[in-house]
Amino acid sequence: MPRVLFISAVHPWQYTGLAEYLHRAKLAEVWQMTTPGHHQTYAHKTINLLPFKPTGPIVGTPPNVLRWKLERNTHIAKGIVDAVQQLPETIKPDLIVAHAMWGAPHMLYDTTDIPVVSYVEFPSYRAHGYDAAFPPDPSQRLADPNMEMLTYHQILRSALTIVPSYHAKSMIPAPLRDKIEVQFEGFAPSEPLKPAGGTSQLTVGFAARDLSNPKGIDRFIRTVAFMVEQKQADNLRFVAMGDPNASSYGYEAQHVQRQHDDKAMTYVEHMLRQFPAARCIAFVQKLPYEAYVQKLNEIDIFAYPLRYGVANWGFMEILTRGGCIIGSHDGFLPEILIDRFNGRLAADSPAAWSEVILELANDPAQRKSLAHAARQTGFAYRLDVVARRYLTLFRQAIERGNTY
Repeated sequence: MPRVLFISAVHPWQYTGLAEYLHRAKLAEVWQMTTPGHHQTYAHKTINLLPFKPTGPIVGTPPNVLRWKLERNTHIAKGIVDAVQQLPETIKPDLIVAHAMWGAPHMLYDTTDIPVVSYVEFPSYRAHGYDAAFPPDPSQRLADPNMEMLTYHQILRSALTIVPSYHAKSMIPAPLRDKIEVQFEGFAPSEPLKPAGGTSQLTVGFAARDLSNPKGIDRFIRTVAFMVEQKQADNLRFVAMGDPNASSYGYEAQHVQRQHDDKAMTYVEHMLRQFPAARCIAFVQKLPYEAYVQKLNEIDIFAYPLRYGVANWGFMEILTRGGCIIGSHDGFLPEILIDRFNGRLAADSPAAWSEVILELANDPAQRKSLAHAARQTGFAYRLDVVARRYLTLFRQAIERGNTY
């Protein structure tokens, strides 16, 4: 049975559920490591959670955008090295699994002989993509090479790197891809959604962590405005769930705040001022998880007009629970959604989205079929299924060892 140490300054993180499952199922002996604050908050409800102390600040307003990621990762990396070197004799991991940014393993290769698996979400914000209407500032753009330098170094030297999607893998330079495996995170079994249906008014919903440009909230707003103006929305209700003030993978927030000279201005309000017909959308901000799931049950058709993204827990939550989903052709979505099998894919125009929404609204049998197939697709991402795949990858990494 392998002994695995999972490391991330953020907790919980993508592999927390996997770590807990592997330990409880006696498939691996697991320890987890995070920063002192998270350790204090979660130690009582997390299996074998250990602390590491970064050597300097890792959150807050960066004093220098150009140097920030390098300095932050240096503080994290040195803290991890110190903690790993001070592990008691009773804890001898065969493998370290670390978040490439928040578990920064790049100082481990020369200080321990323990093989490392790096989890890379995407190599840089430049590679991830951003709307040309909202470009990064020069200092933000120039910070990307530092992020890529760290990422590529870790891919090169780690025993193995795991990314969540083939779309993410495509962002990595071709010479490094042989060292990368694709595997989305696992999810605990969940109850299927039970939309009310049968009412005179169906609900079309957008649900994501943040109401941002990369998540496509602007596409949703444009579509709703189009349908209202074309008098196609009489029997539809629209809802958008997410935090309009949450941090985003895009740069739209800083642009609209500067444009309106208002630091409280959100991207959502900016869009609604341009498309006032969409003010019929009911906006639901951040909720406790149980309340969030209850709200999901009120949605008959989920719109997921993603613009940029390599993976998304919000989407996977809806998929694994059997939601009827319309997705965009962008990001990682076409890897999972197959048009007219387990969801629908719509072109990037309000007319195209409204056409698919109306088709599904008038076809309850198709909605039911797509939702059933979505849930069946989601079974492939259950923890008890993906755990075996992860174990295979972890054993390969242990046998291979770090590159040099």
